[in-house]
Amino acid sequence: RLEQIILNEKVRETVLDVITFCKNKDRLIEEWGLNNFLKGNSSIGINLYGEPGTGKSITAEAIAMALGKMHNQQFELNAANEIKSHLLTLVDRSNVTIIYATNLFKNFDKAFFRRILYHIKYPLPTNKELVELWKFHLGNPNILERMKLASTKEIPKDIHNFSYAEIAEYSAGLTGGDIKNITLKLCIKICAGRITALDTVDVKNEIDTYNEKNGKGSVSLKKLDTGEKKATLTIAYRTAEDYQKFNDMELYTGSVAEALATGYSFDGSFRFLRIVCIRKKRKDQSV
Repeated sequence: RLEQIILNEKVRETVLDVITFCKNKDRLIEEWGLNNFLKGNSSIGINLYGEPGTGKSITAEAIAMALGKMHNQQFELNAANEIKSHLLTLVDRSNVTIIYATNLFKNFDKAFFRRILYHIKYPLPTNKELVELWKFHLGNPNILERMKLASTKEIPKDIHNFSYAEIAEYSAGLTGGDIKNITLKLCIKICAGRITALDTVDVKNEIDTYNEKNGKGSVSLKKLDTGEKKATLTIAYRTAEDYQKFNDMELYTGSVAEALATGYSFDGSFRFLRIVCIRKKRKDQSV
């Protein structure tokens, strides 16, 4: 159900509009004369797009549940022409609601794009949403009761050394899907006896391990300055290896002589500077 999904508030509001439209579609078409330009086709296209793990698929299921109908069939929108043709025919000649969920919005076929009423972007969770996502996954009775979930049990925590706010700040850039996977790994460690009760450090360590294995957090946008006809990006890289991968280049560490001996060549010349540091003499020192 939609009330059991943690979403960006703007996204939630738009999804509720979608459900309202679908439930009142016949009234809008018949009573308000929209059939004058719909020409018998009352199919509704809804496109949910954004980063993997941000809640697109579960939102699609929640919309279907709210409407009381669900038929799940998956298509690749860059698939063969006959599949595209079949789906376009379904859209144009049927009275159906079709929900698309994609991580590759830029590859969306233009033939489908213009047949879609709602395009809903799923952004990465804000700090506030990350706090709620962690509370949901690690078990916080207040949020579980608010969502009217069947179980309000929680994962053991060291309440004296546990901070949802600190964990949320540390997990910037993660999605709900990422947090689900991290939570499962933490539960396994508790079951194995390596952890008795979660503290903030345990969660941070698992986040680090997850990020290293999945490339999360390796490159981040730190600052964006815009001026007249100019934009300046400040990008932070976790390691030199991340810089190389992101920029598709190879870095070398060593002296100029070592680089030349290795086979590197340089366009231009080098100027060697001698830097002299002068330390001010203290009264109790002699030079």
